[in-house]
Amino acid sequence: METSEIKKELEKFDVGEIVLISKFSLGVINDNFLVQTDERKYVLRIYNFKKTKHEVVPELETLSWLQEANFPSPKIVTNHNNERVIFINNKPGVLFNYIKGRHLFSNDVDSEIILQVGSHLGRFHRILKDKQLSVKKPGWGVDSLTDLFNTHEKRIRQSTIKDADLFMDLISNELRTLKQDSNLTQGIIHPDIKPENVLFERKLLTGILDFDDITESALIDNIAITIIWWCFNNGKLQKDLYETMLYGYQSEFSLSGEELALIPKHMKSVALKGILSWCYKVLHRPDNAYTGAKEFYDIYQTLKKT
Repeated sequence: METSEIKKELEKFDVGEIVLISKFSLGVINDNFLVQTDERKYVLRIYNFKKTKHEVVPELETLSWLQEANFPSPKIVTNHNNERVIFINNKPGVLFNYIKGRHLFSNDVDSEIILQVGSHLGRFHRILKDKQLSVKKPGWGVDSLTDLFNTHEKRIRQSTIKDADLFMDLISNELRTLKQDSNLTQGIIHPDIKPENVLFERKLLTGILDFDDITESALIDNIAITIIWWCFNNGKLQKDLYETMLYGYQSEFSLSGEELALIPKHMKSVALKGILSWCYKVLHRPDNAYTGAKEFYDIYQTLKKT
């Protein structure tokens, strides 16, 4: 994408003179750009794969609610017409304020970091507990997994993704025995609170990013996937980090012991969803799809043994 096209659209914002536009290397689904002006830094996200303005609404709603509560998340910047969504080459885009901080490497992650991640996840759920998204998207429960599998299985099997049949066979077999749990606390979840989407400065959490996959589901699905992102080391679950994550979460938002006891089970189902998501969302990049799906496949195999 030509930076001149981006610059032309950004002239409709009151952000100062643009000095630099540079694409971030991170990001598989969407394109993210650092925008440096003579006043400050911004981040421009351009949504790919025929995503409509309507489909961006859940992210924008959630970020607006979080901003009202001073939650460390990107702040949406509007243009001269007070529009939050712009279009560049017919693709929707949103401009955000830049958040200072850096991503942590795995050897930087300790109990202090995990405690912050857990407490911020709990605070996220507490802030949004009475909110509902106006645009519904698939959740992370077993019923949603089944629907998505039935929709995408054939196309994934016919793709060039390495081990596609292995991945689909595993999900197919496990869905025969998996059942949706009832009476779980539901709410808005952020399933992508992974290390590359969390910023720290001097070991203090400064920002949580990438709200593109915001949806509604059981809250323990969100806890389960966040544990997978943060509490595994060399393919093994670190029990001390797991317990610290839950301690931090419960300090901000309390779930019943009965629900918390179901987290190990839900870690397995969200790992299966992770396999499927990497395959159908990144079908156009088979190497990336395989790498992401294989990571979740290995985690699932580890969880089955515990």
